Amino acid sequence: MVIGWLKRFVPTLLILAAFAVALVTLLTNHESDYGSVPTPAGGSVELPKGTVKVFYEDASAAAENPRLAAPISFEVVPAGGRDPLPLEPTAKDGTSETQVQRSEDIASRGSIAKLDVPAEGTYVVRVRSAGAVGAPLDFGTDPFTAVAHRWKLFAVLFGLAVLLMIIPMHGRWGRGREEDTGWSSDARSPYAVKH
Repeated sequence: MVIGWLKRFVPTLLILAAFAVALVTLLTNHESDYGSVPTPAGGSVELPKGTVKVFYEDASAAAENPRLAAPISFEVVPAGGRDPLPLEPTAKDGTSETQVQRSEDIASRGSIAKLDVPAEGTYVVRVRSAGAVGAPLDFGTDPFTAVAHRWKLFAVLFGLAVLLMIIPMHGRWGRGREEDTGWSSDARSPYAVKH
């Protein structure tokens, strides 16, 4: 019976799909999810509300070396004006304005700073000084946070799986065609044996 097969296997497929999405998200690069701006020109990016991490790939420094070949200084300002957003370095060295090192922490690996965006919208990035000209400033997040941002998708997939598992299969969909028990289905004589 097709419906019975679907009831048994679709919940498993939905749960496997949720795990597949989580795994792909963890293995994907999210450093420029919210946009990039060139240095030293700067530019604008569309940022979501919440924590955003800033990544900077210093082309002149070795990939395994967290220290930047030259410090970089920048500010992020709402497009309508007002004060710059406060920057917090994600590495041990650096000030709120000048970044000299990429983070080596597993949750912030490769980032130079993070900022708390008060509201979704357009923000202007002004670069005051840049080490490697042309290396972009990327605005994004880490893989763990990217997985957490997809919680609604996971909730839907798991919810559908649980719903399909607990829905009773009765009526004509659950029983399928009437089993041949040898008894008559005639309501007037329910105990009459079929011939």
